[in-house]
Amino acid sequence: YLTPGSISNVFPSSGQFGTRVTISGSNLLAGAQRVTSVSLAGVASQILSFNDSVIVVRAEPAHVGLGLTGSVHIVVSSEAFITANNSWTYVEAGDIDSVTPGRGQDSTVVDITGSNMLGGGLSLARVTLAGVPVRSIEYANNTHVRVVAES
Repeated sequence: YLTPGSISNVFPSSGQFGTRVTISGSNLLAGAQRVTSVSLAGVASQILSFNDSVIVVRAEPAHVGLGLTGSVHIVVSSEAFITANNSWTYVEAGDIDSVTPGRGQDSTVVDITGSNMLGGGLSLARVTLAGVPVRSIEYANNTHVRVVAES
């Protein structure tokens, strides 16, 4: 018999559609070759990578109401499973109210205001303006983001 797998950390523990979630633990594959599914609060997620100690997934849309808290549930190819109860919460998607200025050029400082703009996370990974990645993120919180445009 194998030592049962265990989940030691889920980071971040909350997010929305598109949030990249890292699940850490031990014996996560439970002797199997691959992970077949991972659910966050009962919602299937996209598996990005896995090994016996770390599984990385992307949260899929939750059509069940925001603020939903539930288990992280891993199933592997041998049909063994590991669960961490009450370890993931879906949060409300962010909303952009304004972008100022509405046009600019290289090095233009742009202020973006809205709500829940960090999406349950601690920081922003990337911002694009008209599909172009910004040069830098100068400041970011849940209601205000300041970036410098790239050409």
